[in-house]
Amino acid sequence: MELTLPTNWDDNLIENLAGLSGLNFYAKLAEDVVGGCREARHLPAVSRDSALAHIRLIHSKSAE
Repeated sequence: MELTLPTNWDDNLIENLAGLSGLNFYAKLAEDVVGGCREARHLPAVSRDSALAHIRLIHSKSAE
């Protein structure tokens, strides 16, 4: 079974789910050039560097 989950940019979320297989994550920055359906005022303020580090963590945990 595969699950697609939104990330809240909290690394603890990824650490707690690390042992599960079939996980996919999606996210939205509050400000970017693409935009999206989620209102920016409801999104946590995350820098691009923090977002990149979080995405790298997701990739590293999915490779385990």
